[in-house]
Amino acid sequence: MIANLDIKPNQILIEAMIVEVNSEAVRDIGIQWHTTGLGYQKGSKGGVDLDLTTGTPSITSGVTLIYDRTIGEKLKVEIRALEEKKKANVLSNPKIMTLDGHEAIILVGERYPILKTEVTGTPPTTYITESFDRYEPIGISLRVVPHLCADGWVNMLIHPEVTSLGEDVTGSTGLKVKRINTREADTNVRVKEGETIVIGGLRSEKLVDNVYKVPLLGDIPVLGYLFKRTEKKPTKIDLLIFITPHIIEEPKLSPEERKRLEAPSSYKTTNLSNFTN
Repeated sequence: MIANLDIKPNQILIEAMIVEVNSEAVRDIGIQWHTTGLGYQKGSKGGVDLDLTTGTPSITSGVTLIYDRTIGEKLKVEIRALEEKKKANVLSNPKIMTLDGHEAIILVGERYPILKTEVTGTPPTTYITESFDRYEPIGISLRVVPHLCADGWVNMLIHPEVTSLGEDVTGSTGLKVKRINTREADTNVRVKEGETIVIGGLRSEKLVDNVYKVPLLGDIPVLGYLFKRTEKKPTKIDLLIFITPHIIEEPKLSPEERKRLEAPSSYKTTNLSNFTN
């Protein structure tokens, strides 16, 4: 019994890539999604369902696709290529270590302060006071609970959530507060160690800059602006989340390998307003 307690549980390295992609560009890689995926499972709420025969997204429940090591890495390379063309924005590419059965949490965004209002007194003399209540995460949060199975399989409970500040809402006291918009999905998948899960969906619509220019003349330094114009156009943006679990066996790791695995991944952020068709 004591010997069993001394055994260190294996750790799991969760490698994630959170990407916003122009919906038209999703179709560019959608062909490979429905021809090379190992399988898919639909989420329970929210998100975008990709038609696995056409690669076309539609607003229904979310979809989770599973890829082997080779195809998963190829998809990530294609996402990087779309980023260079300003059709994708890699928001974050984090790695986080967690124990078997323990939750890993990734947050890309900020914590927005929520105030609570208290009204005292009786009409016509009333007093309104505001005080800090809590912080609400605004942005993209990803919660993953991995469970190790036999033969290198990993069960994962995955909950992505996207929150943003919406329009002002006026309360009964006349004070205005921000509405918080939420898009979320839940999925439970079983994959082999090293396979990549892609959660598609959580679509939004944003105004992005579209540049129209006269060929060649629009690229002239200094004077090029005379031959081009920029217009804002509503564009559908899909959020894609890539998740790859790696089982880390403590005795087999050298200090150099541990340092490499735990090192944060580098990524750059591209303003979505720079997206082009």
